[in-house]
Amino acid sequence: MSDVVLLSLVGNGFWILVLCVAIVFFRNELKTAITSLGKIKVAGTHFTFNNKSDEVKAYADLSDVFLSILAERRLVLNLSEIVTHENALKLLRFSKKYMKEMKSDEQNLELLRNIATILNFKDYRDDALNIANHILKSAPRNSDYLNIKCHILMNRKKDTDLKEAFNILDELVKSNPTEVTFYYNRGVALVGMNDYLKGYEDIKKGIELGIFKINPSCVNDPVFTILNNNLPDKPRLI
Repeated sequence: MSDVVLLSLVGNGFWILVLCVAIVFFRNELKTAITSLGKIKVAGTHFTFNNKSDEVKAYADLSDVFLSILAERRLVLNLSEIVTHENALKLLRFSKKYMKEMKSDEQNLELLRNIATILNFKDYRDDALNIANHILKSAPRNSDYLNIKCHILMNRKKDTDLKEAFNILDELVKSNPTEVTFYYNRGVALVGMNDYLKGYEDIKKGIELGIFKINPSCVNDPVFTILNNNLPDKPRLI
């Protein structure tokens, strides 16, 4: 690979991310190109290799880079916006094969956690819940994985799911009384269950503890409109 091309990609984090996404999501097309031509084009850039072993190694290395990125929690929301519904299904197929064939004690739970987050974002919530339940078998008391499950349950908007999410979050608040996210999410679950007064108090507590600093996007949460409409006499939270 040209040193100029490599330095250009490394110098721009966005394009290396796009490149890695393309490598994983279009691996079949790239395998064909590598085998037949020894030359591939990704993100508008041509890559030519000297021999087949270098080609396959480069392909494998870039795939590993993307999987490493996918396992990074701080990047998952950005990936959720980039990944299309079609590619989310490819991630789903990968996760099913991974959970089935990889030994449970060797599985990367953060990788699966982030795939569940992406699938939840893309409305594949039954599948996201299956992954969440799978990783909780290996880490049943992990508060973050429990919280991810609650996100998925609340987005499904079924009465039984909302009740289950509330019960989990209620335990999380009791065992983590200073954790802002659990207060806020418990409040959202309560609002979904039409318990607006208790939900209001929990969300207010979450705001006081700094939920907007942790997750600024919460300011756009439709829960505030719901509270304003159902509790017109209460001071608006935002």
